[in-house]
Amino acid sequence: SGGLCSGVVTNPNGVIQEKMEIITRRLKEEYDATLESYAKSGGTKEMAKTPLCHSCHIAKPLRSKHCRVLRRCILLYDHFCPFVGTAIGLYNYKYFYLFLLFGTLGEGAQLVTWILYLHRSPKFPWGAFCSGLVCSFFVIPMGCMLVYHTQLTAKNLTTNEHINVWKYKYLQDKGGHFSNPFDKGVLKNFVSRFDPGEDSYVLPRRNSSSTELDQSDKKDEEKRDLLQNIV
Repeated sequence: SGGLCSGVVTNPNGVIQEKMEIITRRLKEEYDATLESYAKSGGTKEMAKTPLCHSCHIAKPLRSKHCRVLRRCILLYDHFCPFVGTAIGLYNYKYFYLFLLFGTLGEGAQLVTWILYLHRSPKFPWGAFCSGLVCSFFVIPMGCMLVYHTQLTAKNLTTNEHINVWKYKYLQDKGGHFSNPFDKGVLKNFVSRFDPGEDSYVLPRRNSSSTELDQSDKKDEEKRDLLQNIV
């Protein structure tokens, strides 16, 4: 059965599950309304504005993707992780990041302890050497993953967006250059990923009146500059 998923496997209090059910119902209604309007008009504008997932029968929010392994759309899709056995999405990304952080710290501490033990041991412990050597190999890939996801979080990007950056129009400005509308600064980006909400995947709506005022103010400033240059 299709539907929207946040990536959370366990949720004892059911709060996140309830939120996802509400969002899924709203997106299913939007999906039906979009298909109905498309059938009546026969045009393609409405379909282009609203991305649809015909497997889950929902209107796809920004930054979401249909996971072929879980067979459902993942909200704020990052990637499918075989090590934890699920997709990393909106609500479980912080646990994945903490898994990388403490895993790297643990492996680093084990590596230091292993080196000190080998250095202080009166006889060379071949068993400890071999087992420690195997364990030390894990610190390199886990540390690299931690650095990579720290950079992504600092820029408020997902792995999927970073790999397919030119595929998504919302990550491009009018000139076709890269521009991330979800980038709020390093601190706010970390808060957004660790305490996510609707603003993590919904673009803020700009007030038309405020933009008109901004444009009029700019025109007034340009007129003043011209008058000052003339005088």
